[in-house]
Amino acid sequence: MATRVAIFAGTHWIVGLLHTDNRRLNEVANDRSSEFFSLTDAHVHAEPDLTQALTMLPRIVVPKSAVTLIASLEDRHEAPDKRRTYLQRKLAFPVFVTVPGTEVLGHMHLSARLDPIALLSRLAAEGSLFFAVSDADVIQLPRLGGGQLAPVVLIARALVTGCYLADAPS
Repeated sequence: MATRVAIFAGTHWIVGLLHTDNRRLNEVANDRSSEFFSLTDAHVHAEPDLTQALTMLPRIVVPKSAVTLIASLEDRHEAPDKRRTYLQRKLAFPVFVTVPGTEVLGHMHLSARLDPIALLSRLAAEGSLFFAVSDADVIQLPRLGGGQLAPVVLIARALVTGCYLADAPS
């Protein structure tokens, strides 16, 4: 199974198919057995004109350490059916996150509200390289062929430059 994604790395956006092997993007991103994302049918873009690809490649490999964020460009839920039926009850808290080169506005699904410092500290303690924001607005995605909102955006925890988490779920 492949998921169409947009990866922001350095100053480039790479749009292509990420083969997930029936795993969630979050599981692929946080899988420590691989240090790379491998995309097929890739289009490489650079600011300011994201509507035109600089080049199209049959395959490109991107080191996870170079990735600021990865966004699903699918309009379907990305979790496998088995996983979707075992979801834990969580609340959707509005979140605004800044990273170098862009901002993400969306929701984080948490059992209870955490202070942003506690949240980022917990993610670091768990060893999470990336964390998920759902129903995410990233200004560049529509110009890359995505919708107004991405079903999920994974943000590199170590590259967060600012984080706001609402006091109450929406």
